[in-house]
Amino acid sequence: MKYDRTTYWLHIGLAFTISAQLMLSLMMEVPRPGVPIGGVGNFFFQFHRIDGLVVLVLLIAHWLWQLSGRARNGMRSLFPWLLPRRPSAHFSAHHSISVGRKRLKFLAGTLQGLGLLVATVMAVTGLMLFFGMAGDGSMSTALAAVREVHASAGIFLWIYLGLHLLISVMTNI
Repeated sequence: MKYDRTTYWLHIGLAFTISAQLMLSLMMEVPRPGVPIGGVGNFFFQFHRIDGLVVLVLLIAHWLWQLSGRARNGMRSLFPWLLPRRPSAHFSAHHSISVGRKRLKFLAGTLQGLGLLVATVMAVTGLMLFFGMAGDGSMSTALAAVREVHASAGIFLWIYLGLHLLISVMTNI
């Protein structure tokens, strides 16, 4: 996909900070009530928390930019199935290379939009954990459910990252 300059830089920022979040999640040690935490695992956990705030700010900026109508591709590119240009614009009966590329771009846009939604769920649930979890890792039952949503969304974000890379390569062939 071709991006305007602002979308490009927001995309780069999100790519680096979300990738860092995923890597940090593999190395961090989450505080648990009654279990002393320290050392490298705690450092990675604290870095994960701070980087999560950066991701949230970038996501808010990205959504605002997309919704402003000034982004080159805009919401129609992120959610082509929700906001189609023409009913048959994406899946024509012709069997040509350009139709194949349109399908890949449709898929790439859809994947990008879904990735932003999953990242937003992760950022919002992470923010709830940031403010709701005690220093020793204790939390309410409701917040424990939020933690489960956060962890489950992380699995989808890993899948998204792999698919994003694959489709990026395929659409640039």
